[in-house]
Amino acid sequence: MKLQCLRQSEEPDFKTLDNDDSANWWAAQLTYGKAVKSQPGTWSAWVEYLNVEDGAYLGGSTNIWHFDSDALNNIKTWGVGGSYVVAKNTLFNVYQSFGSKWKTNKTHADDPEEQTIAEFVFSF
Repeated sequence: MKLQCLRQSEEPDFKTLDNDDSANWWAAQLTYGKAVKSQPGTWSAWVEYLNVEDGAYLGGSTNIWHFDSDALNNIKTWGVGGSYVVAKNTLFNVYQSFGSKWKTNKTHADDPEEQTIAEFVFSF
């Protein structure tokens, strides 16, 4: 079992997309198991929590599963997921968000839609 916690706060050299240096975010993820691409039958499962202030920039990587840029800004959300190695170098992933809420709802918009992703990843 592995617990990861990440936090970005007011660092003097860090600016957000709108040139704001005061927006914060933090994320925590608890993972059980380890899906090793070279070992068929291995797997992992995880749960995460994101708390991202308006103006914070959590994206910038193709390694983040949230595909909607709006879902990485001004939000509190939970996610669950898992990975299973189907065959050597063939990974199946599934991700689901839940409990997503805007932190501040300036436009009175509905809460963000939940996200579901299932994918195969082939490594060569």
